[in-house]
Amino acid sequence: MRRFRPDRLLEFLRPFSEYLSSRGVALPTGAHPAIDYDALAHVLMTTDKSTPADLVESLYFVHEMATQQGMDDLLGEAAKHGIHLNLGDDSSPGDVALEMWLARPDLVQRRHAERRLQRRRNFESFKGCRAPTDSRREGPDHAHLAALEKDLGTWFDEHLRGSWCRIVSYPDGTRTLYMVRHGDAMHREPSVAEGKPSVALYRPELFDILAYDAERDELWINAEDRVRDEYRRRFGAHLFGDADYFPPATRFTLEPLRQNGRAALVCSDVSGIGRVHLVEIEYQWRGALSETVVRRAPDLLAVLERYAGIPAKADIIGAKFKILFSDCKQWRTVRVEVPNKAQFKRDDSLLVEDWLRKREFVVTSQNNGPSPDTVLEGTRDDSVPVSG
Repeated sequence: MRRFRPDRLLEFLRPFSEYLSSRGVALPTGAHPAIDYDALAHVLMTTDKSTPADLVESLYFVHEMATQQGMDDLLGEAAKHGIHLNLGDDSSPGDVALEMWLARPDLVQRRHAERRLQRRRNFESFKGCRAPTDSRREGPDHAHLAALEKDLGTWFDEHLRGSWCRIVSYPDGTRTLYMVRHGDAMHREPSVAEGKPSVALYRPELFDILAYDAERDELWINAEDRVRDEYRRRFGAHLFGDADYFPPATRFTLEPLRQNGRAALVCSDVSGIGRVHLVEIEYQWRGALSETVVRRAPDLLAVLERYAGIPAKADIIGAKFKILFSDCKQWRTVRVEVPNKAQFKRDDSLLVEDWLRKREFVVTSQNNGPSPDTVLEGTRDDSVPVSG
């Protein structure tokens, strides 16, 4: 609490003065208010059922964004929206977060959600059922977002995660991003209270990220396996009127590595990507044993071109690429897993998606291509050489 300007902290706390007073903390007034930080800290660290949820949520977002990176993000938002913040040369990141919350709490929540999205790596994607001429399917119907929250809350409650659920959505170009906040299973841990051994029982909060691309009619989900299918079905039901609008299906294929060789790594037609290397491939032999083989090398295609290539009787189930983006000197890792998982180390999803599509790693009705069995025709050995 001492990190904030006292006058702005008091303005932040005024809406909760009645609650604080009931807990023995009277907010001071006057030109030079003297805040009892010890008493205030005690109240905030001993919350109970009477603690206003808005107070807890406000403190959470301000704390999360009270960093140098958070300060830069929020100053950028303020400049973009023409918001004047009451700041000076002595303002700290905490002051900026607090000022922005007082001015536009919705923008603080949005930037917080965007930062969480940028840190996420594993996304599973699902293609929607929109027909090109079906104008009714142009985008999600956000009028039913509250009903979706309630429906998801019921599912979380039935699975012992609590019924609380909140969804924050906002546009991002052709995409709509969704941050779903909900509880996890209860945690019970040993603790010390008033000098005696005790047990702390609490429910952690989890954040799941979804992104809907209206241009491509695709839903991307970052969440644990068990809830991912619930998101797929319930987002389809509430926002598109059809629980099967995003059916589970094959999204990616890695067959271009076998069929096109080095041409599958061309990136000159994708602005923003400089070079691409294949560094790992995972394939699984067909048959009862289903043996899985992983091969790695700094330039794996060079190895495959020189030696046996990719076995024709094996299914390619995963690949890892090193990508050098134009705005970064460090190589980034992108992993693709069949049927529909993609992993990125940063928010380069639009560039990566463009490259994957142009190299036909994304399955469409036009580029399903021949199956591995078709490639076997006319070959005598068990491997198909990688073309140059």
